[in-house]
Parts: sequence; structure tokens; C-alpha cells
Amino acid sequence: MKKALLIMLLVLALPALSYGLDADSEIRAALLKVSPWNGAKVEVEEIEVPGIDTERFDAIEVRLSNPKAIGKVAFLTVLKRDGKEIKTLWGSARIRVYRDTLVALRALKMKSKLSADDVKLVSVEVKDAPDAVASLDELEGMVVRRPVPAGSVIKRDYLKPESIVKKGERVTVWLESKSIKVKTAAIASEDGGRGGVIAARAVSGREISGVVTGPGELLVQF
Repeated sequence: MKKALLIMLLVLALPALSYGLDADSEIRAALLKVSPWNGAKVEVEEIEVPGIDTERFDAIEVRLSNPKAIGKVAFLTVLKRDGKEIKTLWGSARIRVYRDTLVALRALKMKSKLSADDVKLVSVEVKDAPDAVASLDELEGMVVRRPVPAGSVIKRDYLKPESIVKKGERVTVWLESKSIKVKTAAIASEDGGRGGVIAARAVSGREISGVVTGPGELLVQF
């Protein structure tokens, strides 16, 4: 009798089991599953779910209100047993996201064009460079907007489209609507890169604005 009572007391004293599940691993896997950071390396650390060690469950579901959240994040942990939800607990974890970004190998001068020899690809935590240039393709047709020190992450706002129309240059202007397309001439009032909108003065003296579509060409839609 005493032996049976002792066994019962030991069972009651033990924390409830999670049926062999490693809760941290299950939560980490669930957070990675909802991660939207395609093409990036994601790490989940410092997982904490107060009270989970006292529950019996055989499955875990994680609900994250903002899947793009990084740093210290809060989430709802849904514990299940036999396919049914039995309890929800708030938890927290630290999510780190790393992405390949371009870094300057040497000091870059303003208005210089970049090539593969000027940069290298390194893995950088997204929070340290949210608008970093991620591939060589993004350098196509771009020049440096401001001096960039060697070793710096190249951010998108460090670059601007290369000017293919120069101020004072004679340009061809295409005036286009749904029904007609007319060609005329004008003088560019400012420099402009492909896709940019610049001002120009038509031969009539009228000031117009058009989209730079190519070297010496503007498009005005009306």
C-alpha cells in the first residue's frame, strides 16, 4: 500500500509530458515554416514559452501576427492533443534574418559606374541593411549617387540611374495618345536617367515634362 502511494505521489510530482516532443524544435520549425523571407537565411533563437513544461500535448501550432517581424517577436503557441486544441500560451523568440548583399571592395566615387570587380557578395543581417542591393543585376544602368567608403554595404539610395540625356542636349520628343503619335524636338532642361521624368523646352518655347526612354529621347503621354 505504501509502495503504491509512493508511486502515485511521484507521478503527480512530475511535470506533464509532451509525448516525446522537443517543444523548442517544434516551435522553431513552425516559425521557419511561416517565414516569408524567401532566399534568405533565417535563425530562431531564445525561444521562451512560460508554462509549456506543465502541459500534455502531441502537436504544436504557432500563430505569428506579423510573419515579417524580426528581432524579438511574440507569438501564440497553440497546444494540441489528439487533433484538438487544449491550450494557448504566449511565447517569444528572437528571429534573425540574413541575406546576401553587395559590399564595396574599394572607395566608390560619385557618378562612377559599378562592375563586379568593385563589389563582393556577403551575408548581412537584414535589420542592419534593410534596403541593401542584393545582386549585380540591380547595378545595371546605375551610377553612384554619393561617395561610398570601402567595406560599406551598398544601399539602393546610394545609387541612381545613369544619365543618358544631358542638360542642354537636343532631344527627340514623342507625343503620344491613344490615337496619335507625333515626333518633335526639344532641349533638355536637366539631366535624366532611363525611366526618369525630366523637363525640356520645346521649339515653340513651351516647357514640357517627359519620361526618358533612351539616349536623347523623351516620351510625353496625354
